[in-house]
Amino acid sequence: MVAPGGRAAAHAALLHVMELRSRGEDAVLVWDLDGTLVDARPRMLRAVHMFGRPEVQLQDVHHTWQQTAQHLGLHAEAFHACWNDVFWDPASFLLDLPVDETVWLARWAESLGVPNIILTGRLDENQSLTWEQLTRLGLSPRDVITKPSLGLGTPEFKAQQLQKLLEQGQVPGAFLTDSPAEIAAAHAQAAGVTLVFCALDGTSSHGIPPGIPLWSTGAAPSGTGDMLLPLGLPLSPWMLHATAQELDADHPRTLVPGPTRTRSQFDAMSTVMGWDPAGAVAALDRVRRTACEHVLNDRDGRARVMDGNLDASTARGQPFWLPLVSVPAERAVVLRSKRFPTSHLDTAFLHGGGCALPIHPQELPHREDATVVTSLKARSTASGRTVRTSLVGHPHALLKCDLSHVFMDRHPRSLSIRDAELAIRHSDFLAACLEESDIFCFLPEIMAVGDGEADSACVVRSAEPVPAAAPGAWTIPAYCLWAPAQSLGSAHPLIIGLLRKMGPDALCSAIFHPLIAAMMRLTLDFGCAYLGHGQNIHVEIANNGLPTGRFVFTDMEDVWPHPALCTALSLPYPVDTEYRQAHAESRESGIATTFQDYFLWKLLQPLLQCLETEPGHSLRDNVNQLIRLEVLARADTVCAFRTGPLKWFYDTYLAEDA
Repeated sequence: MVAPGGRAAAHAALLHVMELRSRGEDAVLVWDLDGTLVDARPRMLRAVHMFGRPEVQLQDVHHTWQQTAQHLGLHAEAFHACWNDVFWDPASFLLDLPVDETVWLARWAESLGVPNIILTGRLDENQSLTWEQLTRLGLSPRDVITKPSLGLGTPEFKAQQLQKLLEQGQVPGAFLTDSPAEIAAAHAQAAGVTLVFCALDGTSSHGIPPGIPLWSTGAAPSGTGDMLLPLGLPLSPWMLHATAQELDADHPRTLVPGPTRTRSQFDAMSTVMGWDPAGAVAALDRVRRTACEHVLNDRDGRARVMDGNLDASTARGQPFWLPLVSVPAERAVVLRSKRFPTSHLDTAFLHGGGCALPIHPQELPHREDATVVTSLKARSTASGRTVRTSLVGHPHALLKCDLSHVFMDRHPRSLSIRDAELAIRHSDFLAACLEESDIFCFLPEIMAVGDGEADSACVVRSAEPVPAAAPGAWTIPAYCLWAPAQSLGSAHPLIIGLLRKMGPDALCSAIFHPLIAAMMRLTLDFGCAYLGHGQNIHVEIANNGLPTGRFVFTDMEDVWPHPALCTALSLPYPVDTEYRQAHAESRESGIATTFQDYFLWKLLQPLLQCLETEPGHSLRDNVNQLIRLEVLARADTVCAFRTGPLKWFYDTYLAEDA
């Protein structure tokens, strides 16, 4: 009889492997793949559909072709030939679904330095696509062992390989598989190896020796409460380790958390870990944003600032100490918003009659006689120069620092006093333009401190959007929608997961319509050029893990109100001679060029290209029509400036109707 408690047995095996490794033994976890780490039934379903049964649903197929043929009344020999062609077709592997429980444990093991070995019945010719699939699962195993030929019996082959690992000095701490025959063979031929039967939905336990623990891995996720990540994906191991770092706590290595998706699950885990629940939630909120900005987007094709010569210890969301140096009164510059309160920041940034200026660690060697008065624990955001930290009474502060001597994307990222003044001025301007419940929302930059002699500043950006977000809502950069999401346990980018969950019409309503409407409001109603790429514009996520339908615009230094439009539209921007000159000299103040170069090509284009990887789901025409309708709604403004800054909008969207 199969014994219950397979999950606990698997966790115990991981802890045993860690103990063996602490004693110098080369202990590993060994995993089957199909049916254990991935659910291959979608491949089976594709074979059934290709066999001429398109009405069959996923729940109607089994894990083996024999069971499937018997259950559906298919001609066994004919179906086996079809199955053999379709099931092993490389395109079919993209259909596999991750088994959350087992994938989580394998990823957690790797995060603790425990090697995984994949022992599969796939053939050697499938090595390449198997490695690609494991990468999509966020796994980096030590080895993938495949069969040299189809004629080898899989159970016997795997039992022999387990014994071979032992002979090579690699100690299998456990072998986890969904196959009763493999369990039986390993039990008979690889004595001493802990065996765990991973019973995915519908897997029979017939033939398993008595006492083998059973892990029901196909059970629906448990737990209620707010979703912590988009689509209800589980927190990654990196997030849990980083949360412990934020709390100055050692992650208990004698405990193995399971997939954590909801606030209630996180609260329960925090209690087990001995963390203060309120402090843990605040730490996690900083960490999950950091993870989405860095860890999520850590593979090919990421749309973020390249690190350049940014020190690795301060890049990619690693924690570091941000020094604050004393600036005497005669050199200190303190800039404040005229619309947002800032007195709560005085304790952090006013010092000895002057100010305490946050300086990035790589800039500190370039400051002669700098006196460090304190330091803040920080993590960089996607831009590298903006960091996330916690201040007294302000647990989610964002500080944009001067990186005059650090090159990123081939350019230094300096922040002058003038830059800081413009960021605050633009924030006040946009706040004055907004209507209640406006579709456009942004993160205002409300205060800056600086050294006038060095012409160096640091801007404080609010982490709370204006207009305010709904309770529990938070944001991720828009590039996270098309970035590979395997670090969150998803085999597909978030935008593909949203498409599959919501459908194309709801996706347009939640993503493209509000995104385009907000951008056109900034561009044509407020008369602004803006670098609207996927790093500057964030998508707001509700506590159900789905988009709220709002996008939050950041980095007010990248906003350029057009003097002529501000005057014509009676907008409350203080256009002075100095600003007119700065606007004329900037290469990023063109409304049409920034709209095309950044919003169209660096945000909408990669989103649409990602969606087009799903057959039959091109939304390009819908998006073009949405932009055209937004321009038509502002035809009077566009026509008035059709020979000036809005010529491209007129020629592209209105000229044919004129």
